[in-house]
Amino acid sequence: MGFMKSLFGNMGVQQEIPEKKIIIRDVGPNPAQVISIIQNYYPEDADQVSMLVNENMMEGNATVCRLSPTESLYELQQALDAAGASTFIQKNWTDEENARAIADIVIFSLGGQPDQVMECYHEILGLDRRDLELKLLKDISDENGFLISTTRERAETLKAALDELGADAEIDVTWDEDAQASLIVFSTGNMKEYLFSDDIRRAYLHVVSKEISGANFKDISDEEPAIIDGVCSSLVYLRDEIDRAGGETVIVFDTDQSVAAALYIMDVGSDKSKILKILQKYLGISIAEANEQVNELVIGKSQVVKGYLGLLKDMKKELDALRVKTELMLDFEEEEDEEIENFSALHCNNCGAELASGTKFCPKCGTKVEEAQKMFCSQCGNEIMPGAKFCTKCGARCM
Repeated sequence: MGFMKSLFGNMGVQQEIPEKKIIIRDVGPNPAQVISIIQNYYPEDADQVSMLVNENMMEGNATVCRLSPTESLYELQQALDAAGASTFIQKNWTDEENARAIADIVIFSLGGQPDQVMECYHEILGLDRRDLELKLLKDISDENGFLISTTRERAETLKAALDELGADAEIDVTWDEDAQASLIVFSTGNMKEYLFSDDIRRAYLHVVSKEISGANFKDISDEEPAIIDGVCSSLVYLRDEIDRAGGETVIVFDTDQSVAAALYIMDVGSDKSKILKILQKYLGISIAEANEQVNELVIGKSQVVKGYLGLLKDMKKELDALRVKTELMLDFEEEEDEEIENFSALHCNNCGAELASGTKFCPKCGTKVEEAQKMFCSQCGNEIMPGAKFCTKCGARCM
């Protein structure tokens, strides 16, 4: 469960910041009734309530309601629970929506000190004790963990406390403004060309793939998006500018293994011996196999390496330093090309382990390489990225 659009109660001109909020994880079997109940508490925003709840339902997200006084929030929860919705109440942390780093933390077992575990959730995350005991931590297991999003600092504090108590929990950072990432630009909308000037590019980012300039930035498309490298906080600046102009973008962290890419290598650059080492390092192949690939490049036969975007970005940087001509692009579908040899899948799509050239089965998890294209949660059916520790929708552990 990530952070969703939320509702604030209209408390008049001097609107106070609510002490607590209610998270509606699932509207249950009566969505129309749930919407009607919420609208009773937000009469001036009835249309917004309907639109917001329906949007979150379609995207599989929760809905957050902030309401004062606290007594009204508990009344709302009681009505929603009676209608079959799944809810819990939490302290209204004012620092979460603009936090520089967000993490998911999921717990699968309380260990031998359940009361202390619940107290940690109450003290560190501000969760209601009654909800913790009767709902959230009542029936957790490997197949049914309790997942919640919070700031990275709180998640790490909670994880450390749970570890000391012998509980079984995992943490996954989902947003970090200080992390390396890529901005994928599918469309620039009606943005003016001067906004892609060299000054902006030098100040905020380094273009990895398609050169973005006033001369060609209009050629960016869904089929040929631009891949822009940089620190997330810098990429957010450009993303917001493009979004305001009606463009389409997405930020992908280098650690995200769900975004497939292809790195085209077109020559051998300035140092063949160093290129051999780079090929061995990233492809897990022998010196003889690496030398064979280099010889193919020498005679003008381009090669392509396929893997996840962050890994290939690192490989490209090392090759670029040797003046090797390369091009990085997203890999939307697998296509056979007689002129281009895909000589490594790089990593297992199931567990993320490195794979040698020609590997049939992953040596770590045993997954058949050609069949491990996608992973789906066994509990809720949500698609999950390779290497994920748990489902980000229902909290089930990824086996």
